Amino acid sequence: MSGFIGKVVFLLLLLIGQANALLSANQGQFQIVEDSTESKDIKLMSLDSVLIIAQHHTSALRTTSEGYVWRLDVMQNLPKILGNADPMHYAQMLPGVQTNGEYTSGLHVLGFDNQHNNYTLLGVPIYNVNHLLGFFSSFNASHFNTMHLSKSPTTASSGNRLGATLDMRPADQNQDTVSGVLSVGLISSQGTLRLPICRNTQLTVSARASYLNWLYSHWLKAEDFQVKYSFYDLNFTLAHQLDSQNRILLDAYMGGDRGDVTDNGYQCDISDYWGNNCAAIHWMHDNVAGWQMKHSLYVTHYYNQMSLAMTSIHLSLPSGITEYGYKGLFALKRWTIGTDLSLHSVRDQQPELSGIYHVINDEKGHTFSAECSFYTDYEQPLNNNMKMNLGLRATTFQFSRRNYYSLNPNIQFNYSCKGWNFTFGYSVRNQNLTQTGFSSIGLPTEFWTIAGKDGVIPQRGHGFNSELKLDLFDRRWQLVLDGYYKWLDGQLEYDGNFYDFIVSEYRLSDHLLHGHGCNYGVSIMLAKCTGKLTGWFSYSWGRALRTFQEEGFQGTYPANHERIHELNLLATWRLNAHITLGATFVLASGTPFTAPKYFYLINGKVVAQYAQHNANRLPAYNRLDLSVNFRLSKLHSKIEQGLNISLYNALRQNNPLYYGMKVYRAEVAYKQTSFIIDMLPSVSYYLNF
Repeated sequence: MSGFIGKVVFLLLLLIGQANALLSANQGQFQIVEDSTESKDIKLMSLDSVLIIAQHHTSALRTTSEGYVWRLDVMQNLPKILGNADPMHYAQMLPGVQTNGEYTSGLHVLGFDNQHNNYTLLGVPIYNVNHLLGFFSSFNASHFNTMHLSKSPTTASSGNRLGATLDMRPADQNQDTVSGVLSVGLISSQGTLRLPICRNTQLTVSARASYLNWLYSHWLKAEDFQVKYSFYDLNFTLAHQLDSQNRILLDAYMGGDRGDVTDNGYQCDISDYWGNNCAAIHWMHDNVAGWQMKHSLYVTHYYNQMSLAMTSIHLSLPSGITEYGYKGLFALKRWTIGTDLSLHSVRDQQPELSGIYHVINDEKGHTFSAECSFYTDYEQPLNNNMKMNLGLRATTFQFSRRNYYSLNPNIQFNYSCKGWNFTFGYSVRNQNLTQTGFSSIGLPTEFWTIAGKDGVIPQRGHGFNSELKLDLFDRRWQLVLDGYYKWLDGQLEYDGNFYDFIVSEYRLSDHLLHGHGCNYGVSIMLAKCTGKLTGWFSYSWGRALRTFQEEGFQGTYPANHERIHELNLLATWRLNAHITLGATFVLASGTPFTAPKYFYLINGKVVAQYAQHNANRLPAYNRLDLSVNFRLSKLHSKIEQGLNISLYNALRQNNPLYYGMKVYRAEVAYKQTSFIIDMLPSVSYYLNF
């Protein structure tokens, strides 16, 4: 008994000593005193104080069983694009996520197209997330707390998309004091205010707007075209803590873009106005008995008003999608069950043409569809180190008199031991909404349509993915190895351009290539997680192949977005308490394109004969971005100020973006197009309070 009491006393004294160490933070000494009891092998230690030394995880990025979690506040130290710290731009630096060039937007993850991803604000879908011709997204980083990226569906609760899920989430708890951030740049300014309204209620408001045309109009002029552009974002979140178990969130977003392009090559003026509006109410309940519940009601709307003006021709291409939805989830111990219900109102891109050509289109208006999913997830431990996750998602999709049903299972094994973790999974997904359309200069010319219309069928993807994570050198470093293989059915590619709306009667079904495909690849990432220097190096190798059977396209081709090789480097170096350096570097294979054999003008109409589909590639893409973040002296004890200076494309690489047709009077040329300027500097001043 005396031995047992001695051990208990020893543990109590040890805990007391650790608490004292946290309070005093002073290094002390251990005083060892021999116990006077009969058992001579038992020692009592009187602890004056204890110094605990551990490695602090200072990296902004964490890897979890479901993907990556990124703290958004640390993004202020990274290179900015025109003064903006964009979450999606930095997400492209992760392994398995493809880097885009200028004038393109979105993410291509594990070989999937951008339309296969699910972009959400706390689970509410956003159908178009690009700003500024693809430079950065609609997500204002200062409004949110973390960005969560799952590269592949890992649970049945993942939505009806084949690819990745990127979710922006606010903080889980309210603050007691007023706080915020203000950033003023050369082309845009943004601000976020977190205001406690009462004891349990907090209001967070964010705004961002551009004034690009005032200062950079001469930079947005190239040999063939002139660009005018502006955008804005508004975010609103009201969080109320009902009690210790219930939390209510009212969330809203509104954003819009206006772009005007005068293209002398195509001899046309392009005007586009697009944007997103969404609103949601969330109720989260965490019961003391261990079960959780979440309900969400939302509406989200994307619109696009695009028009093209040529000689004696005016073409309008309006499109949009509105979704009304409900999400419910209940979790208890190892079980999770839920439902996703949504109604869609879709306006396909139908041309409205006036001028010397007259095209009558009887398919204007909106089409409606309903989608209903029920799912369940179950977690089963197999031993002390291994567990299995089983999931099943059942979906019904209805459009007009057509009904599509799908049953999507997923299974994942996770084995973890001291210092390493291995995950292997298989999943199946169906996608009933499809985005397609031509894209040439970065404007959102693509539009959403639904399965069952114009020959579009549900897309289906299934395959394996695996991941091995190793913690090295006392968790100061981490090594991540990934591999995947995906089979795809019901794939579409758009074969055409906006001349198709002018020279012939337009039918969407005439310009769609139907087929199947596969994505496969591997990646490696070595990350430094602690210290003044943090970041990672990654390399990805992958193929995205598509097989079509339409006349003239029989065969297997690389997808339009495929980059076989990609190397990424991201680093931040805290020199001292006032200066932090940041850098990102990317080197990637060029994307495929279809080169013409010949083309000519007949009565003012362009006639082209193209070579094999996607048989050519652009040169390799490489870009180095640099930044220095100065933390200036405080204006007040609670107000910090700083200055960020960034260089986009510091090496001044002339990266070809695409090849396009240029019309000069009676002559036609085919030439490459690069970014307007070779290096883009930016300066932004910020306040944190």
